Amino acid sequence: MRNEALFRSVLRDLRENRKTRICGEIIPEDLETEAGLDAIFERYSDGWRMGKFTIVDFNKVDASTAEVCFETVMPLAGRGAKLRYKIKPENQVDYAGKVFIMRS
Repeated sequence: MRNEALFRSVLRDLRENRKTRICGEIIPEDLETEAGLDAIFERYSDGWRMGKFTIVDFNKVDASTAEVCFETVMPLAGRGAKLRYKIKPENQVDYAGKVFIMRS
């Protein structure tokens, strides 16, 4: 993955700041950030996702911005968000706010 270090920085931010992030209540306390990318994909994006924290998308929008989209799929109770991050030197990130929130 071309933006692996950036992706891991975003995951670390989600884990460390889950109590203050939009939809943080669905972010696992033990969100894995250091496993191999295949293991992270299998745990958070692959297979049957009903009721599970799911990383839907990660995108480096431009040289200064990255976005992550996550959700928990549940009929009448699902929720999620797309969050924006400012990219700092050495692929570190600062939370920049929400792009949108999903609720069912």
